Amino acid sequence: MDKGVCGRPHDQLNVDTVDDNYHMFVCTKHFPDGEPTDRYPDPIPANASQTRCTPARPPPSKRLQTLANVNVSEENAELHLAVDESKQENAVSLQKEVTLQENYNLDLTEKLAQQILINEELRRKSTIAEQKKEKNMDSHVKNNFKYYTGFVYEQFMNIFKFLVPDECKIPLSFPRTITSIQYMPLKDQLLLTLIKLRLSFDFKHLANLFKLSQQDVGSVFRAWINYMFYRFGSVPIWPDREVLLQQMPVKFREDFSTTFVILDGTELKVERPSALRSQSQCYSDYKSATTLKGLVGIDPRGSFIFISMLFSGSISDKEITTTCGLLPILQQLLECGKLKRGDGVMVDKGFLIQHEIEELGLKLVIPPFAPGGGQMSAADVALTKKIATHRVHVEQAISRAKKFKIIDNKLDLCLFACVNQIWFCCCFLTGFMPLLIQD
Repeated sequence: MDKGVCGRPHDQLNVDTVDDNYHMFVCTKHFPDGEPTDRYPDPIPANASQTRCTPARPPPSKRLQTLANVNVSEENAELHLAVDESKQENAVSLQKEVTLQENYNLDLTEKLAQQILINEELRRKSTIAEQKKEKNMDSHVKNNFKYYTGFVYEQFMNIFKFLVPDECKIPLSFPRTITSIQYMPLKDQLLLTLIKLRLSFDFKHLANLFKLSQQDVGSVFRAWINYMFYRFGSVPIWPDREVLLQQMPVKFREDFSTTFVILDGTELKVERPSALRSQSQCYSDYKSATTLKGLVGIDPRGSFIFISMLFSGSISDKEITTTCGLLPILQQLLECGKLKRGDGVMVDKGFLIQHEIEELGLKLVIPPFAPGGGQMSAADVALTKKIATHRVHVEQAISRAKKFKIIDNKLDLCLFACVNQIWFCCCFLTGFMPLLIQD
């Protein structure tokens, strides 16, 4: 029995009886390489001795490889060409974008220049409108301006320029929650403050006049009165001795050529405090009311050259003179040459301060007292008349300050926090008025 390549007898294969060749499997031993390959794709017949296995024709691998290389080279060339074209397109596109951006920037520059010109034109028109508004204000309110403020419009502008030399640097502070004041002109704020000082309108009435709330009006007034006190308080109001001598009225020079200050006290009525101790301290026997008391001094022309802070109404003239700081100021004036030893200080009979004044090296000009049980001499009577003639000017100066009704009427307790500022500013503002004594 012949055996096949795999060692199995050929007769056992039953090749003639197998119809389904699709599902027939061939043993690996029938392939020279152990499996179908390109060289031996067909199996060796079962009877190896009858059929010789010849290798198959090798595939044209070199030709295919060459064709593949040619195709790859062509594809690479096409790819490089496409990349170059893409770069060129990108460069052209980028150049277009740069050109568009330059044109856009040029348009923005032109528009910005046009906007600057428009803003300058609007600013110019706004300035012209503001000037027209001021002119209209001057023409329409001119007759009533003095009634509401105590000053004509020109004097009001002088006060404003003194207080606000630069409108961009005024150190006023308001609560951040108040926005309506930010748009209120500074001149209107000063006008509101002067009306309050001059006519003593309540905050509700001022709120109706200026279209603000009562809280805003109170904030404006308190901010401005504190700022005015700061600005006015920084001004030295005691003139040089030579200036006082040159401008001294003729009659005053004839009678008291070396007297440069006239002192007097005054009282301001206030609402009665709730505390009993405060009521007792502020009660004035002279006024029979609750008051605050201040000391002032004027020069021979009638201008204020000393303004003290306010004290309780029960204080005496001597106590307020020694407490308010006048004596140290007189000492400084002697040291700087604005006063000389032997110069006079004119007072009323209630100022028993002769010892304190003479200690400074000054002379107290006071009406003589009548001797006990007797009459004054003719010389004392003449001196009393002379002193009374010139002392009346300090009373006139105080009366002019009290034309600001806020200190002439009874002061509200709600203004106690700034009462010294109100008092000082009312006295200082008289310095913007004509001289009391025209000689």
